[in-house]
Amino acid sequence: MALKSTGLTIPINVQHLNEVIVYPAGITLGTTAISDNGVSPAYTSAHTTTANISSNTVGWSASISLSEAHILKIASLFIEFEWQSRFNANSGGGASSQSKVQISGNGGTTWVDLTDTFTNTATSLTTQIRAGTGRWLTQINMGGSQLQFRLIHGVGSNDGTSQSIVQVRSNSYIRIGHYK
Repeated sequence: MALKSTGLTIPINVQHLNEVIVYPAGITLGTTAISDNGVSPAYTSAHTTTANISSNTVGWSASISLSEAHILKIASLFIEFEWQSRFNANSGGGASSQSKVQISGNGGTTWVDLTDTFTNTATSLTTQIRAGTGRWLTQINMGGSQLQFRLIHGVGSNDGTSQSIVQVRSNSYIRIGHYK
């Protein structure tokens, strides 16, 4: 592309914005036949812990390998994550469970919160949905499994018997706007 001004040609370098949509929970669900009608997409296997949320117990994770030969410069991200959590007091004195989704663009070396911390006091599975646009990452490093997601969870107070239980819905996704 060039601009023409009074007989002079001035070259302009234009970066094209690319987009990738990733369904990270689909990676962990395997290759079983789809049996839902689109109204009730599948959840990943449930994960249980008695640890405190500060222990960063991973209830679900996924690593994505993008086949790019260079660092992806992030323009924007749109995420929509849906997960369920449940709290079991058992014989302990705990009062709640906590969970949140995180992202890494450098193979898990550093993690950034994608969602706020959801505190749940319900003893049945409670659905949590978070959606929004942001720029939590500025780049995704080159190499395999550099883009990673995880759902961490735990109990509000670690009494040794209270439990946090979580699972991620398969239609959770992220749209990545990036420059090459």
